[in-house]
Amino acid sequence: MPTLSNSDIISIGSAIVSFVSLLFTIYFSTKASTAASGASKLSTGQAETSLRSAISVTRSSVRDIGVKLAEITNGKRPDQFTAEETRRLKSYQGPFNEALEDNLNAYEDACAKYVDDKIDKERFKKSYIREIQNLCEAKPDNPVHQLLNPADSCKFKCVWKVYREWHHHE
Repeated sequence: MPTLSNSDIISIGSAIVSFVSLLFTIYFSTKASTAASGASKLSTGQAETSLRSAISVTRSSVRDIGVKLAEITNGKRPDQFTAEETRRLKSYQGPFNEALEDNLNAYEDACAKYVDDKIDKERFKKSYIREIQNLCEAKPDNPVHQLLNPADSCKFKCVWKVYREWHHHE
């Protein structure tokens, strides 16, 4: 039986160490990949929660100011307002317009993340299909309609892109 020289023993030892090192590398690489996938899902979930929160907060602001405007108008035509009611209406109109634009900006941000594949598209569609449709199909006397139209020149391009994708299958 042949005897192994020192250099043979060192070579075999190096091969074993290399093989074990390769196994460790594969094992930890798989673990890191799994962790990265989990982190990605967590990040997506956080983005979706943040978007929902922004939309809810801005919608609440629009609703609160809208209720105050409705209390002032109380079903009256503009020619029936007193001077005090007209002043109060004007004081709420600016904040109402800002709140409405903030709300549309929140939808625009959400739709941009949808378009850029930064959120779960299927879940987003299930959550927002009616809301986006209601925005884009608002009647001409609705202030939302005035901000979203004409569609080709408004600043809410992603809202329209998502609406068209879902409702017109372009």
